[in-house]
Amino acid sequence: MQVTKEQIDPCTVSLDFEIEPETVKKAFDRAYREFSAFTNVPGFRPGKAPRPMLERYVNQERLQDRVKELVAAPAYSDAIKNEEITPYSDPEVEFSDLAQDKPWHFKAVVPMPPAVVLGDYKTISVERPVFGVADEDVESTIRGMREEYARLEKVEGRGVESEDVIIAETQIGLDGKDPEEEPQRKLIRLGNNIPGFDEAVLGMKEEEERTFELTYPEDYQDADAAGKKGAFHVKLLSINQRVVPDLTDDWVKQATGFTTVSELKDDVSEGLQQRLKQSSDQVAEARIVEEIVKRSKIAFPRILVQEEMRSAAEDLSQELQRSHVSYEQFLQATNQTEEQHHSKLEADAVSRVKVILVLREVAKNEKMTATGDEIDREFTKYLDDSEVSERERRKIVDDRGKRVRVANVLVREKLRDFLLNTAKITDVKPKKEKAGKSN
Repeated sequence: MQVTKEQIDPCTVSLDFEIEPETVKKAFDRAYREFSAFTNVPGFRPGKAPRPMLERYVNQERLQDRVKELVAAPAYSDAIKNEEITPYSDPEVEFSDLAQDKPWHFKAVVPMPPAVVLGDYKTISVERPVFGVADEDVESTIRGMREEYARLEKVEGRGVESEDVIIAETQIGLDGKDPEEEPQRKLIRLGNNIPGFDEAVLGMKEEEERTFELTYPEDYQDADAAGKKGAFHVKLLSINQRVVPDLTDDWVKQATGFTTVSELKDDVSEGLQQRLKQSSDQVAEARIVEEIVKRSKIAFPRILVQEEMRSAAEDLSQELQRSHVSYEQFLQATNQTEEQHHSKLEADAVSRVKVILVLREVAKNEKMTATGDEIDREFTKYLDDSEVSERERRKIVDDRGKRVRVANVLVREKLRDFLLNTAKITDVKPKKEKAGKSN
């Protein structure tokens, strides 16, 4: 056997094999012996047919696959041992045509472990945007809380308006067909319907009936109706308006854990400020990591990018299925071609791989680990709020996979704190975008 080694890049090695005819012939002989035990040759018991007869009945494609297996596997194993190669994962193999009594060539492209040489990650300076909580942010948040306690109040003497909630009997026939069901009584909030519906019922009064046609959007959640034309018949039964409670101490006592409007505003403001601080820290951390990546030398096998791309594609597929949106509709909505989306997936995957590798190397360099006690404390915090039996609790705590995931989270938290505490961070106010000049 002759092996030619070529270093394609820092993390990829190519091995070209030339196998001598004798080795190939022995593999064919062994494969034929194996196949003779279960190949039906008329007039002969299993394993007793002469080779020339056996060759006429053996599935040649399957036999050649077995020969390749018999030859390639040990050849590859010997090569990586002799060349002192430590593969990161299985190689990509290209086989040439195989024939008895002739040399055989095949090629193995071997992914090697990633290699990271960290740059100086302790003298990094970044800016951290500091966001302030505006009064309108607090008011908007509390308005949302009050919206949840809105009540419906029947109104009379007028037609339907844009923010009403109506009770109506509806029938819908799709694509010119008669409705399959009896009229359905529904509570309908204007603003949450397919395009054109709200406009079609505006001004309706109690007991009034209207018939109109609308086309469902292509991405409508009900796949049976998506893209189809519907004939709507609506009979209005009542009109209701949503009445949001006034912001008073009495409402605060009834709906929240506080006693005054002032206390609620202070708590909301504090919560918003905490979330904004987390956002600021995330921006700073991302900038620190970006700088570490720039300062470091990072090499990795192509398979890492492929795995990231496959994971991202699977996540997108599941999200589209939940939203009843096709991939073609997604491309159209995001104004990109399949090739452009694939290029973006690849670029994002490369970025994620670089970040993962440098962060892993920093954690390793700083000897960051999660102790057994720390992991147990995390489980305790989680399980104390869960109603599980002691037996189930012990099962969860002893689950190795869960413990590894918790350990990874703890190390990631330590790493984030380390980066934010080590870098020189200057807090700045976010820059306001300049308004464009009017034409």
